[in-house]
Amino acid sequence: MEERIKPIFQEYGLILVNFTVDSINIPENDPATARLKEALAKKAEMDIIGYTYGQERTFDTLEGAAKNQGRPSMYAEAGLGFGMGQVVGSSLGSLFSNNLSGTPGNPAQHVNCNKCGATNVQGAKFCMGCGASLQVTVPPAPETVACSGCSQPIPVSAKFCPHCGDAYRPCPSCKADNKEEALHCTQCGTNFQLTCGQCKQTVQPGQKFCFECGHSLA
Repeated sequence: MEERIKPIFQEYGLILVNFTVDSINIPENDPATARLKEALAKKAEMDIIGYTYGQERTFDTLEGAAKNQGRPSMYAEAGLGFGMGQVVGSSLGSLFSNNLSGTPGNPAQHVNCNKCGATNVQGAKFCMGCGASLQVTVPPAPETVACSGCSQPIPVSAKFCPHCGDAYRPCPSCKADNKEEALHCTQCGTNFQLTCGQCKQTVQPGQKFCFECGHSLA
C-alpha cells in the first residue's frame, strides 16, 4: 500500500516517509465477520478447556450412542462395533479440523467467499453458497522505467523517483527518464529541442503552454 500511495503524494511535492495501518473497520452485520468471531470464540474455549475439534466430535458421538442404549447403535448395525465408531469419529473430526485450521507447513485447505462468507474447498472456482466467482483477479504490475538518477525502477505515472526524489522527465516517445540537460533521449534518440508553433521558442517535453507567448502546446 505504501508503494502505491507514494507516487500520489509526490504529485503534490510531498515525500511519504512512513505509512502504517492503525485499524481495519469491518461491518458488524457482515456474515463472514460473524462466522469468524464464532470460530475464534470456539477456538479460545477449546484452548482453555484443553481439547480439539476431533475430540469434541468424538464426545458428541459417544453422547449420542449413550442416549440410544435401548436399541442397537448405528455402529453395531454396521458391524463396526462401538470402539471402531470412536476411532472413526476421532479420525473424521481430526481431518475436518485440519482442513479448517491447517497444520504447520500445511496451510488451511479452504477459501471464504467475499460475497456471502461461505467456506469453500481450496481450488473451487465458484462459491457453493451463492455462486459468486472465487477467482481472484490480480491487477497488472505498473509499467516502470529506470530512474536517470539512481537507476531504480519508477512507475511511468509518477512525477518523482520514489527512491531518490529526482524529477521524472519522460521521453514523449518511449517514456524513458532523462536528465534535465539532455537534448536527446538516451534510449530512442528523440530530439528534445521542441519549438512553439506560434512564436518558435524552444519548449521542454511535457510542457503544456509556451512560457513566452502562452500558446497551448497540446
